[in-house]
Amino acid sequence: MCGIVGIVRRNGANPKDSQYIEQMLQAQHHRGPDATGKHAISQGHLGHNRLSILDLSASADQPFYYHNVTLVFNGEVYNYVELREELQEQGHVFTTTGDTEVICAAYLSWGQDCVTRFVGMWAFALWDHTAEELFCSRDRFGIKPFNYIIAEGDFIFASELKTLKIVPEFNPEINQKQVARGLNLGFAGYKDETYYQHVAQLRGAHNLVWKNGNIIIKRYWDLKKVPIPETEAEAITEFKRLWQDSLRLHMRSDVPIGSCLSGGIDSSAIVASIAKDHSKLDYKTFTIFYEGKGAVDERPFAKLLSERYKNIDSKYEQPSDADLEKHFDHFLDGVDVPPAGSSYYSQYFVMKLASQSKIKVLINGQGSDEYLIGYMHTYYRILADCLRSLKFWRFAKVLKAHQREHQVQFGELVKTCLFSFILVFRDENSFMQLELKKKHKQQAEYDYAKSSLHLENKFASRTDNFLYHLLMTTTLPTLLHFEDRNSMAFSIESRVPFLDHRLVEYGFSLPIKWRLKNGETKYILREAMQDVLPDAIYKRKDKKGFVTPGEQRWAQGPLKSHFAALADNIHLNWRLNMLKKWRG
Repeated sequence: MCGIVGIVRRNGANPKDSQYIEQMLQAQHHRGPDATGKHAISQGHLGHNRLSILDLSASADQPFYYHNVTLVFNGEVYNYVELREELQEQGHVFTTTGDTEVICAAYLSWGQDCVTRFVGMWAFALWDHTAEELFCSRDRFGIKPFNYIIAEGDFIFASELKTLKIVPEFNPEINQKQVARGLNLGFAGYKDETYYQHVAQLRGAHNLVWKNGNIIIKRYWDLKKVPIPETEAEAITEFKRLWQDSLRLHMRSDVPIGSCLSGGIDSSAIVASIAKDHSKLDYKTFTIFYEGKGAVDERPFAKLLSERYKNIDSKYEQPSDADLEKHFDHFLDGVDVPPAGSSYYSQYFVMKLASQSKIKVLINGQGSDEYLIGYMHTYYRILADCLRSLKFWRFAKVLKAHQREHQVQFGELVKTCLFSFILVFRDENSFMQLELKKKHKQQAEYDYAKSSLHLENKFASRTDNFLYHLLMTTTLPTLLHFEDRNSMAFSIESRVPFLDHRLVEYGFSLPIKWRLKNGETKYILREAMQDVLPDAIYKRKDKKGFVTPGEQRWAQGPLKSHFAALADNIHLNWRLNMLKKWRG
């Protein structure tokens, strides 16, 4: 895991670019404190901060030069061992043992299509000295960040938004459309948009080529349905095989590995699988808990795993009020965008706890909810599909199972039915527009009607289309944004094996009945993991994220001074704006 920066100019490098690159690298030092390097190319400069994970030698430092290409790379290509063997058969000779050199060789052998062969997470920029063009790519789900500015043909990029503020081309104009989405829907970004009107992000599953001041952006992958087994037993076996292969690849590391652990099915599946298959591994896990009224304490579930697997070394911590007050500014500076909720701050403390144990790689559980049906509001779409296909008996059966398994109160059940009926007549895009409109009624300063939400109908099924956009457009991109920023704030690489694209395609292709059965969410994952999970976790129905005692309690308690200062600034800015209007 690393930080990448670069400046390429249509008319050649600016004399000050080397200085800008150094400052940008310093701004992203936390992303890669092990080594820092920059390299001049014919049209500019590339820079890199290295967090050494594979091949810890200096020979693998970046920018990395290989047969007339220079690469700066953030992430991991997990199947680099298999790719290197294939490339060696084609005549490539390697001097390092990691994945960076493999990317360069893959590009020279297969061109820009090389990324379709990668299993992993990445954001990279590769300068082709022969073609004099910059080839950039971001992994399929956007696990790793890539932000950029285009200014009169010049191209400036960085891993983090704050880094781009260093160059004079940065324009601080706020993207009001993204403000609307962030305040009301919690989005950290949207498609290629960021909070800044003149800063874009390369979307997941896209390549970008810059040459002579022009850019071409092209999608190289999209989520599709793949063949699946005929029986449930075969489906579970195949899911388990894909899951184990994903974990096998994600375990490749030359430094110690740990995991964040709650008592939920996702992180527990990871921890139990690794602990079982790597019984000699000194395996550290990290859990944040809270005590007191309304607090959530996941320790009883987490301890079930350490009791079952003796190689698990569990670390627990409760952030104190003093901790919450002390670290809030560092958290806000790290995440780059306004966080829509306190759970991201709780996640920050998990990463902090891991860093205290000198862990550089965490294997974490993001991604499964979005395609294995882990969110309760997926029920709206499932029930709507029942009504649209006139399967009224199926509608009643699913609704009853939902009420029984999740102890749904009458009011919530009425809401579920109401939203399901609305979704019979509205697609995902118009439903989200309705949700946005409802939430921003009292925020009249912005024209939210022009917030530019457009969720394409990729699939006929309301459920499939919803899950597709959870993965590619709405929920997951935001979760991955904070996963990256919180982990990198402590120089930690966070890996997410549920987002191996082979596993995602397979899980997404399964019929609903194998993902949601008798009201039981993520059914196929539970069944695949039944032999490694404690029974209490296998049967657990309530879903918890990084649950905190609540925004209100924190805002009125340990964070009160921060919010008071923020309110004073907002009031001052409002008064200044009003004075300008009156004088104008």
